[in-house]
Amino acid sequence: MFEKIMDFQAEGKSVDVYSAGIENKPIIYFNAFEGERQLIIEELRERKADFNLVVIGNLNWNHDMSPWASAAVIKGDLPFTGGGESHLGLMTERILPVAEKALPAVSARGIAGYSLAGLFAIYALYETESFSLAASMSGSMWFEGFVEFALTHELKRKPEYLFFSLGDRESMTKNVVLGRVGSNTETIVSEYKRRGIETEFTLSSGNHFKDVGKRIADGLMRVGKR
Repeated sequence: MFEKIMDFQAEGKSVDVYSAGIENKPIIYFNAFEGERQLIIEELRERKADFNLVVIGNLNWNHDMSPWASAAVIKGDLPFTGGGESHLGLMTERILPVAEKALPAVSARGIAGYSLAGLFAIYALYETESFSLAASMSGSMWFEGFVEFALTHELKRKPEYLFFSLGDRESMTKNVVLGRVGSNTETIVSEYKRRGIETEFTLSSGNHFKDVGKRIADGLMRVGKR
């Protein structure tokens, strides 16, 4: 059973809560870009997902999902304004208590995202002990300064399991910054394995925009089975 049981607003963010309907299943918090929500729910229902899921939408993407301020990497795009710490506070202080009050007891708590939200999911592990699982699908590990941050800072707790995925063509771009995503992801994955954290990394066929719903669902299913 994987059904939506409630929705609510928190400081302008939309929050949808999906329940597995039974106790002792993980709960995964997913920050969604507009248009991702329906894609992943359809995929998860087809796969008979049996974990709890909280989907957070209506995000100010380049603000809420960026850990610190940084210049745009594509001409004409908006810069990143570093609202990640504030959004994480909203999640842990306002969204999490309301969502989990409506659910049966959960066995573990995870955080997940695609693209910049995949970067945010890993960043969150350095700022809060709230999550023991994380999934970063096509995470923006090219983000300025993030590799150095990840290698030199301690996680708030040792995660039970981390999942990373990329498309095998994501590094094949003329944009020098974006082209670092593959090597940066591999560096971070290797560091977590060195630290003794169970970490999985998979490659899918295609670029950043291929089979997004499927690739998100793949990651959610991996952490949802923990």
